[in-house]
This record gives sequence, C-alpha cells and structure tokens, in this order.
Amino acid sequence: VEIRQIELDWYTSNYSNMSAQASLLAGFSFSQLSMGMPQPAPPWILEFVYMTLTATAIGLELATILCSTFLCVWGPGLALKGPEGNRDIHKAVLALKDYQPIIFSYFLGGWLCYFIAAVIQLWIYFTWHVAFIVTCPMLLFVVLVVYYSGWLTLQFYIPADKEVMGNIDALHVYDYIPDLDRTVALEVEKLSADAMKPSDIEGW
Repeated sequence: VEIRQIELDWYTSNYSNMSAQASLLAGFSFSQLSMGMPQPAPPWILEFVYMTLTATAIGLELATILCSTFLCVWGPGLALKGPEGNRDIHKAVLALKDYQPIIFSYFLGGWLCYFIAAVIQLWIYFTWHVAFIVTCPMLLFVVLVVYYSGWLTLQFYIPADKEVMGNIDALHVYDYIPDLDRTVALEVEKLSADAMKPSDIEGW
C-alpha cells in the first residue's frame, strides 16, 4: 500500500505540473486570439490557419487542465474511499497511469500549435523581411524542442512488459479481504432490518 501511495503521489504531481504549464499556454493563446487583425487585412488563408491553430491550442490546453483536475481529484478519492480496499487503490493507480500519455500528448500538441501560430503571427503583423529573419530561429527552436522531446522520451521509456509496478502478485490474494468495519456495519444493518420486519412485530 505504501508503494502504491508513492505511485499515486507521483502521478498526481505529474498531472498538477502539466495543468500549471497548460494554463500558461492557454493564457498566451487566448491573448493571441483576442488581438485584432491589422489593416490592410492579411490573406484569408493566413488568417484562417492562424486562428485555427490558436483555437486548437486553447482547446488542447484546456482539455489538459480539465482532465488533469478530474484525475487529481477522483483518482486519490477512489484510492482513499473506495469500498473495495486495495483493489480500488490498484484501480486508481492504473487509471492515472493509462491516461498520462493521452494528457501529455494533449499538452505537447497544444504547445506545438501555439508555437506555429506565433510564427504565422509574425507574417501577419510585420513586414516580410522582419518576419523572415525572426522565423528562422523560431523554427529552429521548434525543431530542437521536438527532437529533444522525442530523444528524452526514448531515453526514459520503459516497455510495458518490463515495468515494475507496486502491485505485488504474491500478495494479490489479500486484495480480496473486505473492509472489516464496512462488513460489520452491513451485518448490523441487516440484523436490525430483519428484527424490524412487520411480520415479526405482529407475531410479538
């Protein structure tokens, strides 16, 4: 149980970090979306791609925040209050583990959309020679971030068949031991209900 608690804290910490960073990116993206277009208006295709990427970034980052919040609230809640004891702890940890790659992909996708939208923004608000000069290093940073993100992921990736989990198979049989307090309380309620049956009262 203590090992599972460490896993639970680690996953919730990861979701909290992603939620905090996603809130920053969502704020930056919303500031882009609220800016008016310059005059004369840019080509419609450029404006369309810019607004689409910005809106997509906001949506992905808000999805990251919302899902992370739900997982951080309901996951530990299930582990702490679940009626099945250890089995609910295992269920909560596995759910947090399964959703982590999905939420992380939302976060990275929103970041990528925001950065590309920032590059397009240069071509909307500035002259072409200024936009070209600034676009080159920004695209370089995008490539480097994507490369190192993939490289770091591969360096720390653990295949599913080699993962070490806190669920010890040798102790699996003890997961089916019910909550003694809950069992006693249910038995007391059952006995009280049986004692108060109308037929028994009439016979008495």
